[in-house]
Amino acid sequence: MGAIADIDELMLECGLEVLHPGGLAKTEELARMCGVGAGMKVLDVGSGKGAAAIHVAKTFGCAVVGVDCSDAMVAHATHKTLASRMSDRVSFTRGDALHLPFDDGSFDVVLSECMTTLIDTERSVREFIRVTRRGGVVGDSDMIWKTPPPAELVERMRVLWDGFATRGIDEWKALAERLGLADVRVADLSESLVGMEKSLLKELGLAGVMRLTATLLARPDLRHAIHEYRRLFRRYGDFFGYGAVVGRKP
Repeated sequence: MGAIADIDELMLECGLEVLHPGGLAKTEELARMCGVGAGMKVLDVGSGKGAAAIHVAKTFGCAVVGVDCSDAMVAHATHKTLASRMSDRVSFTRGDALHLPFDDGSFDVVLSECMTTLIDTERSVREFIRVTRRGGVVGDSDMIWKTPPPAELVERMRVLWDGFATRGIDEWKALAERLGLADVRVADLSESLVGMEKSLLKELGLAGVMRLTATLLARPDLRHAIHEYRRLFRRYGDFFGYGAVVGRKP
């Protein structure tokens, strides 16, 4: 993955618990859209430090398995689960979203938040569907285009996202349907982007900001990527949005 994925991992290492817009409130909203309930088995793809998986398990009384490509994130999430006394219902494992380490039909619900734009979207969604049982639900929330963006913005974001790109909310719906999901629903969650940068810096706190600054001084590639991302958001902010797509596996 590219610079944005590296920045995301750095932000987690510096103290953030959740990176996606809207935090745990949007995680809960996505889970409700998917009909998560007591006794279900849920997969959280790109589980990071484990906060979302633990929150879903506590809120809905389900069992959650988190999968992440980072050994450090899996270790942190496992420790967090033990500390919160949730290890009877929440566990974490290392894995690749493009090759999930689970059998076909293993889960009632598969959740993914703010990740599929940074990887091969179609391949990852196919994997989400594969490991979902028949009649189960896949829910994905990610960046969207609120209105058709100019070509310059698409190309610059493609570079930042290491060759990948996002879609309009209707295009996300069409993709889910083409890949075989039924009863597909979408929701525009773009309001969660408002004030996101300030809230992230507040959560980092002084120690986290100092650690982040020190790392960026030593990593001009990441410093440049953050500068470019912020510049594009300032100039083209009206085009950026956040949305969710939910569908049932027939």
